[in-house]
Amino acid sequence: MVEPTDALVRPFVASRCDGDVLPIHRPVSRAMQAGLRLGLIDPVVASIVGPMPFQGPFGIGHECIAQVTAVGDSVSDLAVGDVVVVPWAVSCGTCPECRQGLTAKCSTMRATSPGGTLAAFGFGPSSGPWGGMTADSLRIPFADHMLVKVPAGVDPLRVAAASDNLADAWRAVVPPLRERPGGSVLVIGGGGAHRSCPCLRQSCDGAPNAVPAKGSVFNHMYL
Repeated sequence: MVEPTDALVRPFVASRCDGDVLPIHRPVSRAMQAGLRLGLIDPVVASIVGPMPFQGPFGIGHECIAQVTAVGDSVSDLAVGDVVVVPWAVSCGTCPECRQGLTAKCSTMRATSPGGTLAAFGFGPSSGPWGGMTADSLRIPFADHMLVKVPAGVDPLRVAAASDNLADAWRAVVPPLRERPGGSVLVIGGGGAHRSCPCLRQSCDGAPNAVPAKGSVFNHMYL
């Protein structure tokens, strides 16, 4: 640990996000390099994954469930042995962006991130020195804010994607449905977040009113 607000955790369930696959496919990196040079990809991408995208070696993985193994002197809401969700983006919890719920845009952590855009696990050194979640131990700054306890009785495997995909799906589906009860959800794509959307839609009022777009890759068996 470095700061009294830090905690150390031991990941024991890691979830694979589509973003974790990109670093291990060299053709993807080459295509991204060409896109950046030609101006076809937003330059901000290079500030997240590096000017040579995903140049290794670095630890991958940005979704995990972990057990707390040590806490700093200023950590008050966590104890050794707690099972927690570790968010993919590193944030402070107190800056203006964090107070708006935009934790991936945390201005405190952006200021110290080598790329200046994002502080996160598993995307390489441009996103900070945090490593990847497929690791034996992680240092978590601002631990009281960052770490979310898994409720008693909840199987960690069921919430393994809560670090990113499940949270993204929740943000896309649940708040809008609160403003528009009974609304439909159109699902375009086939990633983990996409497959979580129908489940969240059904959990809102029991109506499985989520429709996959024609031609999208969608696994109905997920439901």
